[in-house]
Amino acid sequence: MELWWRRLLIHFHSCCRPRKRERRLCLLEASLTPRLIELLDLDSELGMPTAVECAWCLHYIVSSGVDSECLISQGVLHQAVTLLIALGRAIDSGATTDGVELLIYPVARCLGNLTASRDATPRRSRLVDCGLLPALSSIISKFLPTQPSVSRECLWLLNNLTGESALRWSLTACKQ
Repeated sequence: MELWWRRLLIHFHSCCRPRKRERRLCLLEASLTPRLIELLDLDSELGMPTAVECAWCLHYIVSSGVDSECLISQGVLHQAVTLLIALGRAIDSGATTDGVELLIYPVARCLGNLTASRDATPRRSRLVDCGLLPALSSIISKFLPTQPSVSRECLWLLNNLTGESALRWSLTACKQ
């Protein structure tokens, strides 16, 4: 069954790529995103390669400009954050597997896109409060020497999560 799902996801992945906006919309209209979100899990019976393909599909859907609130209501934000927190804990305990960076990269990029818009401020504060920052710190520290592109994506997400509040804090401090 894993091979069948993986082939199907590779096809979805190619449909979600840039310049294929109408195909991404078809995926949303066909209600396939909840299944993609569900498979964004290391404990899935289909394994990490499937989670990686799902993460890339979701990244392309999110970055296409479709209604992010629809995706968030389907659980993409919760599932992606839960996954990054679990990966951060696994890194801290030394229990990661080879290739985990292949999953972190698209998940961090997906979350980065969801937190990049100006109307994402309420979303950002919820993510900061849920334990994502320590996980990002662990991931950045682990991959900075060997996989700087993974750390760069996590730093971009961190910037999106904290940039506005850090700026507000700096302006408040300057006024005093």
